[in-house]
Order: sequence, then C-alpha cells, then structure tokens
Amino acid sequence: MGRLNLEIDQEFSNSGTIYARDKDGLKTSINARGTVMISPNNETRDELQVEVRSSEPMLKRGTRCEQIANDLKAVIPAKP
Repeated sequence: MGRLNLEIDQEFSNSGTIYARDKDGLKTSINARGTVMISPNNETRDELQVEVRSSEPMLKRGTRCEQIANDLKAVIPAKP
C-alpha cells in the first residue's frame, strides 16, 4: 500500500482483515489522517468490503478520505 501513502498496521490486521493508516511522515493535519479497513464481504471471500475513514467534514470536497477512496478505486478492480 506504499503507493497510496498507507501502511498496514499489523496489530489490528489478521489473515482476514487488513487495517491500514496514513504513514506517520505524511504531511496532513491530524483530522485528515485516513484509515482503511479491507475485509471479505461474503463467505466465499470473492467480494471485499472497503471502508475509508477520517475525521474530516463529510461534505467537504478534496479531502484526504476522498483521495484515498479514489486511489483505491484505481488499484482494486470493481466487481463486474
């Protein structure tokens, strides 16, 4: 997840769920720090649920959260 400026947090990740957060050196405000959780969405594990969060205002455009979501859309294929 290096290209996205995210690092996987091994303490909260396991074989079924990936928890990642903005790298420590990333120059963003404390409220703009993003987190991502990726986990299977069904029992067959052929779908993923991706959750992107930050403490930024939800209706504001150009947030770090929106940037992460757009970057993830570019690297995780959508279900046909």
